[in-house]
Amino acid sequence: MKTKQDLLDSLQDMHIAITLHEHAPLFTTEDALKLAVNIPGAHCKNLFLIDDKNRAWLVSTNVTAHAEKRVNLKQLASIIQAKKLRFAKPEKLYHYLGVTPGSVTPLGIINDTAHAVTMILDAHFLQHAQISMHPLENSATVTLLMPDFMRYIAAYEHHGFFIDFETMNVQEKF
Repeated sequence: MKTKQDLLDSLQDMHIAITLHEHAPLFTTEDALKLAVNIPGAHCKNLFLIDDKNRAWLVSTNVTAHAEKRVNLKQLASIIQAKKLRFAKPEKLYHYLGVTPGSVTPLGIINDTAHAVTMILDAHFLQHAQISMHPLENSATVTLLMPDFMRYIAAYEHHGFFIDFETMNVQEKF
């Protein structure tokens, strides 16, 4: 599995400029919100889900826009046509993204060489110039430009879509 340093090296090789913020490990939304005040961009809150067909889904919401709002898994399951959508066990999380609970991040697709994970991103991210997320560890946050983040996703050949979690409407596929 790729490490934080491998990820940072990959971003550098792709000429993606980042700002790295080292901090104490973050385990709760409250911790993340306290930190978000000092770090620019939209901040990711991530869920890693599995359905009854063993399909993997990475859901990333804008924690600064939806701190109190929970993702309605029943509605989401209907939209993505998935039955028995549930949180993945830590073993599955590590198998697909190479991270442990508390460190889930869209950047984890660096470890999904089978391209098995479908990404579901908050449409509110599109309103921000920058996005911030963990670099495979919850003791740091990286901030990068939104177009560079999309270029990263394309480079690792992943697909998914943006969804407005308030209306539950799909906005754009990638």
